Amino acid sequence: SARNNVCLCLKSSLSSMDWHQFLSDKQREALKLVHDNSLADAKVVLQGAISRYRREGVSQAGSQGALISSLNTLARVFERDGDTSKALKCLEHANTFSQDCDHSTHANLCAVFIKLGRLTDALHHADQALALLA
Repeated sequence: SARNNVCLCLKSSLSSMDWHQFLSDKQREALKLVHDNSLADAKVVLQGAISRYRREGVSQAGSQGALISSLNTLARVFERDGDTSKALKCLEHANTFSQDCDHSTHANLCAVFIKLGRLTDALHHADQALALLA
């Protein structure tokens, strides 16, 4: 199961691991689980990878983009599973890193705010996403 894979992976050393590649690989693994409708396992994979990054890789230069992407992916899994409050929490955390540089976080925040009925907030983030694409 995905839980066993995460546990085995977390026991290995990442001293020379490229954090960007690690997080990208975990996102691909989680997306395969989502495709198989294993949302709980996908959350375990992503939460384990993000937790490990926070413990060991935070100072790794150039890997914040992969963290932002992982948080966005985790948010989409929470949203798909019906937990918009956890999705919002993930996206707000991602937005602290990327307020002015990541259109996908703003687009995902827009989608969650629409689901929550917070249309003014949704419009703000839609505008932010479009401004970053222009």
